[in-house]
Amino acid sequence: MHVTGIAIVLLVILILIVGILFSPITYSVELSSRKPYRAALKVQWLGRVFRIHFAYESGKPFFKEVYILRQAKLGATRDYEEWLSRRVQEETADGFSDDIMDEAKSEKDANTTADAKVQQTASKPVEAAKPAERVRFDKDGTPLDAPKRAAAETAAQSERVEEDASKTAEGKQADDGFDKRWFMPHVKNVALYETLLLFIKRCYHHSLPGHVRLEGRFGNGNPFDMGIAAATIYSLWPEGTKEVELDYSNNVCLGSLDVKGRMYPGVFAWYGTLFVLAKPVRSFLMDALKFARHYKKTHKK
Repeated sequence: MHVTGIAIVLLVILILIVGILFSPITYSVELSSRKPYRAALKVQWLGRVFRIHFAYESGKPFFKEVYILRQAKLGATRDYEEWLSRRVQEETADGFSDDIMDEAKSEKDANTTADAKVQQTASKPVEAAKPAERVRFDKDGTPLDAPKRAAAETAAQSERVEEDASKTAEGKQADDGFDKRWFMPHVKNVALYETLLLFIKRCYHHSLPGHVRLEGRFGNGNPFDMGIAAATIYSLWPEGTKEVELDYSNNVCLGSLDVKGRMYPGVFAWYGTLFVLAKPVRSFLMDALKFARHYKKTHKK
């Protein structure tokens, strides 16, 4: 029974993960040049877990709405919550009592600091004064021990210089133990760029909209430019221009654009896994990890 319960829990978790990864991220773009002018952008995933909605219509306020993990980050709901929070703070705040409490707290902290300093000074042991070194002089008034003292100082200074030089040499040897230009072979690796381009191409094709509709009459008044635009549009997107009329002599923009599409996080996760497991990327990541460990080891405080 215990094993069966664990299996059921794991199965439920697996179903939730699969449901999250394969819940589509829907996006929509609406643009209209007819009066009233209108523009809209919508991105949504799992309801309000992630939701972005911007809209503009001539003569009306700009509409904005952003939700992350079902929490309003931007929009009318967020503005109302901030206003309500400010009002609650203003109604419950007591400036006089707060000032008294702050003043009392400051005075208490000052007294505590002063007492701590006095106690630290009293508990600190008093170091005994070192006896003055005895110096002998000859009949001309020259110190007899000056050469010995100068020689001792010179020897100590030489030892410090040698110690610093040895530390510098050890640090240099540690740094030279790893090639600081470890990334150059990867920069020159063509297979790495091919893998990256393949990953971008897969994500791009998966993100293409499933529905695109453009209709209306468009023109900029320049026949030469419109001829180039017509040749480009009819050659690249002939099926999408059936409801489009190009005006070669007038400056006109009357029509609408409607785009809808969906993307699946699970597909992006699969493409990302293939990208990371590719041999050029895997080799680059391993060398980067080795360099990070080496840098952390040699520069540890």
